[in-house]
Amino acid sequence: MSKRIDTSKIERIRDAAIEIISEQGIPNCSVAAIAKRAGVSVGYLYRHYSGKEELINDMLELYFNIINEKISSLIAEKHGVEEIVEGVILHILQISRENEARIKFLIMLLNDFSVTIRPALTARVDALAEELMIMIRNSPGIRSDLLPDDLYHAMIGLPMQYLALRYNRIISCKEPDCADTGHIVGQAMRLIKAR
Repeated sequence: MSKRIDTSKIERIRDAAIEIISEQGIPNCSVAAIAKRAGVSVGYLYRHYSGKEELINDMLELYFNIINEKISSLIAEKHGVEEIVEGVILHILQISRENEARIKFLIMLLNDFSVTIRPALTARVDALAEELMIMIRNSPGIRSDLLPDDLYHAMIGLPMQYLALRYNRIISCKEPDCADTGHIVGQAMRLIKAR
């Protein structure tokens, strides 16, 4: 008989890992610290994850799939290129407003080369990118030399970089809402459109 999984404990483990990583970085995050903050034993954590890397990959896949699902739904709704780019950017900014630690976590993981991304997640991103590229190739005004990397940089990398600048206080913000979506979408579209 299989053991029952206490989903609230798993969520507490994930939340604790996100908090510690977003506060201290991946190298300073230990399994013991995660378990302590989550209020579970180290043994309990190891029953579900072989170690920190598997836990991080599980969360990376979970949160990246949320973004991937948004992209899929925008494609399925037959939105145009600009609407898809804007929809994804709005989605990322909304996540940042709701839970800043999750976006900080993703930013850190996207910039930490010690984390090995599972092949299944890479395959999912590649498949979505190809689906987008097929749709975009038929769109007027799009760069003829556009690569999937360019597209993902415009939709995901650009808003993540923008948020990283804000979180690091590299640039200041004078308005109450620092996320000027229109400006970010405009920058993203300049990366995609033909000149």
